[in-house]
Amino acid sequence: MVLVRACRCKSVLVVYLVAGDLPHFAIECYPLYRHYEGKWTRRSGATTAVLESVKKTGIIEKFRTHDSDTGSPEVQIALLSERIGELTEHFKTHKKDHGSRRGLLMLVSKRRRLLDYLKKCDSDRYREVIGKLGIRK
Repeated sequence: MVLVRACRCKSVLVVYLVAGDLPHFAIECYPLYRHYEGKWTRRSGATTAVLESVKKTGIIEKFRTHDSDTGSPEVQIALLSERIGELTEHFKTHKKDHGSRRGLLMLVSKRRRLLDYLKKCDSDRYREVIGKLGIRK
């Protein structure tokens, strides 16, 4: 059973996880949630999923090298490219979101490292991935 009451600071709620008669766990002033007219609400703009599972499986099916392939460099590069595209669209409306911009830069450098690895190991596969994704180089 979960009990909710106002916190001492009167700005957020306290959650008690109750087993029997004694509270086992309490969260005070939990920063991810804000109190708004007696309801718990997430911060605006926060998303839980990075890529939709349907979209992700479609990308994996398109770029996999065999039936049970989910982690080859081609698949990883394709998934990173999709996430980079989504973040690029996000920045068109949220220009000052510097935390996500840092994440974008990390994704771009990770994709660059995977492309360098693929180019070093098998240049034919590298050219094929570059052609399918339409990445310049």
